[in-house]
Amino acid sequence: MSKYIINVPKAKTFTKSMAAPFLAALAAYGFNVGIQGFLMLFKIPSGTTRKLLGRSLKVEKGQKEGVLTKIMYLSPSKEAGINTCPFASPGCEAACLGHSTGHLQFARAKATRVLKTLCFYLFPKFFLTTLVREIINHAKNAKKKGMKAAVRLNGSSDILWENYLDIDGLNRDYQLEFYDYTKAPVKR
Repeated sequence: MSKYIINVPKAKTFTKSMAAPFLAALAAYGFNVGIQGFLMLFKIPSGTTRKLLGRSLKVEKGQKEGVLTKIMYLSPSKEAGINTCPFASPGCEAACLGHSTGHLQFARAKATRVLKTLCFYLFPKFFLTTLVREIINHAKNAKKKGMKAAVRLNGSSDILWENYLDIDGLNRDYQLEFYDYTKAPVKR
């Protein structure tokens, strides 16, 4: 797993700007635990780790074409108290589909985005290890179904994941197709 992690960013310190979205996310899940209990939020009642990758009705349409896609929704812009979209204009932030369409507009979806986002910034090694494991499992599952695996890591954020993950290595070893939309001025 760790061979695909090329850079683990230094964990950020929990700041005042993160506190309000974090507490709101906890409340949406009915929890009253502090930052010390943060990782317990990534265990669902069955005891398994909460998934980082998900789906949407839009990407599920690709199954008709033989493509099985997973997508990751983190907090857009400053929703979690950290800017995940550094190139977004105020208009882009306001109109973002990452908080205003489909299921993404509901409180529980927002809470999940906030928790995932804060997990990346506060516990980056745990997050990246979990993410790589999910990507590899997705590729194996797609292959088992006779489908092509696709992954979109920025469903509602704009993070340069190639700074953290060996995207080329995952492509090569697991025949994955990564795709992205970005406002970043330079991106490979």
